[in-house]
Amino acid sequence: MKQVIQKWGTVVTIISLTALFNNCGEGFKSIKGFNQQSSTGTSPAPTVVPTATPTPVPPTATPRPPTPTPVPPTATPRPPTPTPVPPTATPRPPTPTPVPPTATPRPPTPTPVPTPPPGSTGDWNERVSGPSVVWYHNFDSAAEVNAFRWTGGYRGGNDPRAIGSAYAANTHWVSSGGADGGGFLQIDRPAGSSGDGTYWNRPFSPIVGAGNGRGVDDPGASGTLTPQNFVATDGGGQLYNWGSTAKPGWYGHADYQNSFFDGTDFYLQVRVKADPVRTTVGNTQVGKLVWLSTTNNSYTAQELVTYSAFFQRPGGVGVPNFHSVYQGYNYAPLADVAVNSNEPGIQLGSELPGVCDPSNNNVGGCWSYSFGWDTLLYHVTPGHNGVADTRFEVWAAHEGDTKYVKIWDVIYPAYFDGSGNTSGAVARNGWNTLLLAIYQNGQTNSAYSHRFDQVIFSKAFIPCPR
Repeated sequence: MKQVIQKWGTVVTIISLTALFNNCGEGFKSIKGFNQQSSTGTSPAPTVVPTATPTPVPPTATPRPPTPTPVPPTATPRPPTPTPVPPTATPRPPTPTPVPPTATPRPPTPTPVPTPPPGSTGDWNERVSGPSVVWYHNFDSAAEVNAFRWTGGYRGGNDPRAIGSAYAANTHWVSSGGADGGGFLQIDRPAGSSGDGTYWNRPFSPIVGAGNGRGVDDPGASGTLTPQNFVATDGGGQLYNWGSTAKPGWYGHADYQNSFFDGTDFYLQVRVKADPVRTTVGNTQVGKLVWLSTTNNSYTAQELVTYSAFFQRPGGVGVPNFHSVYQGYNYAPLADVAVNSNEPGIQLGSELPGVCDPSNNNVGGCWSYSFGWDTLLYHVTPGHNGVADTRFEVWAAHEGDTKYVKIWDVIYPAYFDGSGNTSGAVARNGWNTLLLAIYQNGQTNSAYSHRFDQVIFSKAFIPCPR
C-alpha cells in the first residue's frame, strides 16, 4: 500500500512491505541504526548518514488577510422622507344647492285669514248669544243708527232722516274702523258753543226686526220677552210716547214690579273710543257720553251720566281722561252721594290699588280711557226711591285686554221722577232707555267726537271681549 502524505509542504515516501515488518525484525533494526557491524564479518556496509528528521514545522497556512473590523454595511442612501402632504383628492365639482323636486303643481295656497282681533266677529257672536241678552247693536248698517236718532224740539223727536236740526246729521254711521273693523256710531260736535241736541236714544225693550235696524227681531232674553213694535218715523213720537205702551221695558226694584217692568237689575256693555282732543286746554269738564234715563224725559232725577271728560287742569291733547259719573238728582257726582263717599276722589270701590283723586293730583289708582276701543260694562241694581240701597258697578277693559277691572262699586240713594210727560207716559221707579250722546250745555269747546260700537243689553253678566 502506498500512501502519499503531505505534511508541512514535504512529501515522504514510505514503502511498507508487510512481510518485512513480519519476518525481518532485526534487519529493520539495522536499518534503524547504520553504525552497527554485521555479525557475519562481511564488508561493512556503507555508512548511511541518516537524514535528520526535520523538526516538524507547522505548515504555513496560506495567509489570510486580516479580518477587518466589521463595519456596518453602508445602506444605500435614501433621499430624506419629505413631510407628509395630504394627498390631493381628485377635485370634485361643487355640490349644487339641493333643489326640491318639482312637485305636481297644486292650486295656489290662499292667503291665511288673520287671527281675529279682540272684539272680532267670532267673539261678538259668542257674547250676543248669551241666554239673557235682550238686544244688541254692532252697527253693521246705517239703519241701526237711523232707527234711534232723536232730535230735541223736532216735532215728536224721532229723526231717522237726520233733518231735525242743522246738527242732526252729526249723529251718523261710519262704515269701517269700528271695534271689529266694521261700522260704528259717531257723534261729532263742532268747535264753538253749538251742536248739542241730537242723540242715539234706544229703549230697553226688545224690538222687532222692522224697527231695530238689524232686520231680525231682538232675542228678548231667549224669547222670555216679546219684541215690541217700535218703528221710528220722521218727526214721529214713537220714543216720547213709549212710556204709555203696554210693555215700555222698565227695570226697577222688585217692590215696584208690575206688567210694565221687564226685570230688576240689568247689564249694559258698550265699546267707546274717546277722542284725545276732548281734553284740549280750555275745554270744559263733564258733558255726557253714556246716559241711562227714561223715554218719558231725557233729563230726569234718576239719570246716571258718564262724563264726557274729567281731567286734571289745565288739560291738553291726550292727557288722561278719567271715567266719572253723576246722577240727575241735584246733578251730584256719584262719588259725593255714595255711602262710601268718605273715601277721597272718584271711582270708589275700584279694584285698582291706590286712590283716584285727580282734583288733588293723586291719580295712581285711576282708570282712564286709552283712546282705543275700550269696553265699559255697567250693572245697575235698582233700590228704593230716596233710600241708599241702589248699587252701581262698572267694569272696564282697554282695547286688547281680555279681563275686566272693576272701577266702580257704590251704594247710593237713587231718586225717581214722580210725574210722566205730556203724552200720557207714566213715571215709574226705574230706568227704561239708553242714550249715547254729546251734550255740553251750550258751552264753548274745540271740535271733538264720541265713537260707540258693540252695544249689548242683558239681564246677566256679559263677558269681556277677547
